[in-house]
Amino acid sequence: MSAGFFEGPPDLAAEVVSPTDAWQDVESKVAMWLEHGCQSCWIIDPRTRRIVIHARDSRITSLKPPEKLQDPVLPGFRVPVLAVFAR
Repeated sequence: MSAGFFEGPPDLAAEVVSPTDAWQDVESKVAMWLEHGCQSCWIIDPRTRRIVIHARDSRITSLKPPEKLQDPVLPGFRVPVLAVFAR
């Protein structure tokens, strides 16, 4: 394995919404990730404790507590949404 950066898009990207982010800007970043080959992109919003999953096939899933976060891109990964926001 050579040192350096991975070539190509990631399978999964996550955008964490900061208090100064406009939702439209975050959605534009998600569109960019998906257009460049990313399979899934999560929008994690600490203010609302919501996670929105955008899949490459245009599926959108919105999750909030007490639901569990899971994604086919990460087989076997399953975590309570609330745990993502735990301090």
